[in-house]
Parts: sequence; structure tokens; C-alpha cells
Amino acid sequence: MTTITSTSTATLSDRQHPTISNLANRIQAAWSKYLDLEPYVMPEEIG
Repeated sequence: MTTITSTSTATLSDRQHPTISNLANRIQAAWSKYLDLEPYVMPEEIG
């Protein structure tokens, strides 16, 4: 059994290759600009 412990405070984006991090930031910016994700109203049939 493998135990994973985290002693580092580095975020995932801090550990990514700069090109991947840049792409992720651009995707996140596009989502924020074009997708209205909040507030989300939960349908009553779901709970």
C-alpha cells in the first residue's frame, strides 16, 4: 500500500512546465469570460 504525504506547499501550477501552466491559465481565463458557472441552482429533483 502506498501512502502519499504532502510536505510541500507548491501548487500544481507551480510544478507544471511553464508552457502547460500558460495554457491552463488561458483556458481558465476563457472559461471565466464565456461561461457563467455561478450561481448554479440545483434542480429540486436532484436534492
